[in-house]
Amino acid sequence: MPPRRLLFLLYELSFGGVERQAQLLAEAAKSQGHHVTLLVLGGDGPAHPRFTPICEQIIILHAPVNRDMALHQAIRQAVQPLQHDAAFLFSTAKLPVISHALRSRIPMQIMHVGNPTRWSWMEYFKQSVRSLYFRPSRQLFLVANSRYTLQSLNDHFYYQPFPLSFSLNCVRIPDTPVSIRETCEPLRIGMVARLDRIKDHATLLRAVALARKQGVNVVCELLGRGELEEELKKLSVELGLEQAVRFIGWSADVDSTMRQWDIFVFSTTEQEGFGNAAAEAMAAGLPCILTDIGPCREVGGDAVRYVPFANPQALADAIIALQSPVIRRDLSTRARARAQKYFRADRKLADFLRIAFASRGAA
Repeated sequence: MPPRRLLFLLYELSFGGVERQAQLLAEAAKSQGHHVTLLVLGGDGPAHPRFTPICEQIIILHAPVNRDMALHQAIRQAVQPLQHDAAFLFSTAKLPVISHALRSRIPMQIMHVGNPTRWSWMEYFKQSVRSLYFRPSRQLFLVANSRYTLQSLNDHFYYQPFPLSFSLNCVRIPDTPVSIRETCEPLRIGMVARLDRIKDHATLLRAVALARKQGVNVVCELLGRGELEEELKKLSVELGLEQAVRFIGWSADVDSTMRQWDIFVFSTTEQEGFGNAAAEAMAAGLPCILTDIGPCREVGGDAVRYVPFANPQALADAIIALQSPVIRRDLSTRARARAQKYFRADRKLADFLRIAFASRGAA
């Protein structure tokens, strides 16, 4: 495929999963000779340095994202001098407004959908009304990050008429896997996720307490921040886990933090769209325990252990079972092999480019 001029559009430059997907895809695009411009609707943020070496231009709009007409005008003015072959968008918020603002200059648009779309008449009404004033491009394709998310789009009256497909999220694959310790004293477990209601940290904390009551010296680190931080810290104290649970906050080097763990736990809810952190842990070769809900089986396949939703005892039992180095080594090997096969950034970029160009014979 000849080099393409690609516009990446983000709402902000935080350290979230959406920004991580954009970064990895932009890196893959640059490595293949494509030209990437980044357009940020809001203000600057801590992820800016990550994009600087991989983008030929970064445009920070500081646009009024809550005012449709003003947002539309800001985007349209920003892209007027640009010449691009396709735009990669990373949020369905204000989809008609953004798509319409781009379509005269960049009609080919790929929308990455990272979370399940919950059906509501209000969402249907708002997007439908917007579409009356801001008609989306006829070349807008919605690409879900899992079959689970894809099904939610098919179930939503507003989104189902668009061309829909899915492509699993990508993660960085470390050069070397983690080391599997023979004896774990203490048994170090961890989870990377925002401390919000989409996840289920409370079940993990209760599982740690149960495992410790059964004589297993488990310590747990939670990497992330969010609205439930104080609530979860209070629960940790109530469970007597002040010395066993550590709230790390955000880290600029997640990989190094995870490499100190023996087990990765991803305790979540059915609102989960994919589970980037779980895929990253698998790529590092960490033995993983995932909640058996949402798209987690799409992520984990047969390379992880699963536990029922909101079941602290089942999670505690799984943690205790993974004290065995034989089990952890087996899970480590299978997890890394699965990540190398399914979660590479060049594979996801190929999906996006195929959808954008190959189907029209433009490749």
